[in-house]
Amino acid sequence: MKRILFIEKKQRNLVLGLFGLIFIIVAVLSWTITQKGHEVIDTEVQNYLTETSQQTSYKVNQRVNHNIDQLTILAQHLNHIDKNQYQNLIFDTVDNSAFEWIGFINKDGVLDVDGLGKKDMSKVDVIKNAFMVKVVSVINLLRYIVM
Repeated sequence: MKRILFIEKKQRNLVLGLFGLIFIIVAVLSWTITQKGHEVIDTEVQNYLTETSQQTSYKVNQRVNHNIDQLTILAQHLNHIDKNQYQNLIFDTVDNSAFEWIGFINKDGVLDVDGLGKKDMSKVDVIKNAFMVKVVSVINLLRYIVM
């Protein structure tokens, strides 16, 4: 009888040990699968964000380039038309573009926008730099002619 109880205890301990081992294996596998799932999700989110960023950047660059092209075409046309036709060409450009207004800055740095009035822009760095580039270009051209 003692022997039967000893065998039953041994079998019971063996079964409990096997269940414990199976539980540990299942827990380790679950943890590993969960970690791999997080890695896959993080990779997919990063790929999605990268793709979205690239698409947005492309669209913005495309629109900016289109606007610069429109301004370049306008500037080329303004060089070849009579000053009385300036406003009509500008109105047409504004109506058919993303611009709300287009103005001109004279040599004194005064911005003139039809319907909005004039504003002194001579102290704005980008305007000062643009005038400096023009002055330097003229000086370099004169040096080239003199030499």
